[in-house]
Amino acid sequence: MSYPVLLKAVQSLPPDCRVVFCMSIIEGFSILEICERLEISKQTAEFCLQKAWRIID
Repeated sequence: MSYPVLLKAVQSLPPDCRVVFCMSIIEGFSILEICERLEISKQTAEFCLQKAWRIID
């Protein structure tokens, strides 16, 4: 996948999924760190990350 295509896919993510995806993949935060910083459950963070990958893929 080319960079422009990937960028467009990331920008098309729902805002909550985009934040979790960027924190995990780009910034390198663990799921638990994301949960603490965003004050969300582990299940929510994992769901958002999975949803983001489904949309991007």
